[in-house]
Amino acid sequence: MILPGPWWTPLTYRNETTRALPPGARVRVPLGRSSRVGFVCEPSAACEKKPFEGELKAVVEVIDDTPALPRELWELFSWFGRLYFCGTGMALKTFLPRKFLSGEPCARFTEEIAYATPRFGETEDVFIYDPHDDMRERRYRELLEADPLAPTLLLFPEGAHAKNFWGRLPSDLKEHALLWPVGAPGAIWRAWERARGGDVRLIVGSQSAAWAPLSGLARVIVEDEGSGAWNTNRSPRCHLRTVLAKRARLCGARLVLGGRMPSPRVAMRGDFDDVKVPASRLVFVDAYLAREARVAGVEDPVKI
Repeated sequence: MILPGPWWTPLTYRNETTRALPPGARVRVPLGRSSRVGFVCEPSAACEKKPFEGELKAVVEVIDDTPALPRELWELFSWFGRLYFCGTGMALKTFLPRKFLSGEPCARFTEEIAYATPRFGETEDVFIYDPHDDMRERRYRELLEADPLAPTLLLFPEGAHAKNFWGRLPSDLKEHALLWPVGAPGAIWRAWERARGGDVRLIVGSQSAAWAPLSGLARVIVEDEGSGAWNTNRSPRCHLRTVLAKRARLCGARLVLGGRMPSPRVAMRGDFDDVKVPASRLVFVDAYLAREARVAGVEDPVKI
């Protein structure tokens, strides 16, 4: 079992039920004088070769009889714990809703949803860079309208930007869409439950939506990918653009990176068509001028 918290390695418990517990299911296990909610994980090779010798405590309660998270999201937490040296348990504790970690009952997560087949099967990177925000937003809407059934995460570095984009989204695209809330734990929990239900095809939000349980993910759109706001402010510190790119890789989703200009890390790749990066010289760009109005005769920058 993996327990949310500062435990680097899984803890071993005895399963007294008559059925095997699927990886990712929540269970309640004894710990010290109390009990904690943990997640079933695959047994390690070391445990299979050398079984535990001694008396094992038994699982107290089986909360879920199916995986509680999409498979790629579970793999993402495992990868995150290794990369950022915090352990899977701390990653789960940091980024999952508190009610979910306390064992709050929620809608049954069927295996068909948890192990949904990727829509595209392999990751394809798409780059959308334009100094004008309205032009980029139009291209995002075109992507959504071209395949409205493809489960999509469309994330902005700030909640206000996500809310503004949502307000301009056509009503037909909102039918199976969700604006991810910011801050309020109750609202986030309700959004979490709805996303797990399988009827949501589009989530528009900011940083906290990076971990939304959207199964069968087909597209991950990261707007303003060069913004410093993608760096988290609390421990474990990470860059959420990197996390979202990894999530797209794990589920074979298309990764769409956009912004006024590419970040240095993306620009060094030099394999996209709409932005040419000279190999032998530095290019300095004035981001202040990128906000100039497009109306003829107006010279003052647009205040944003």
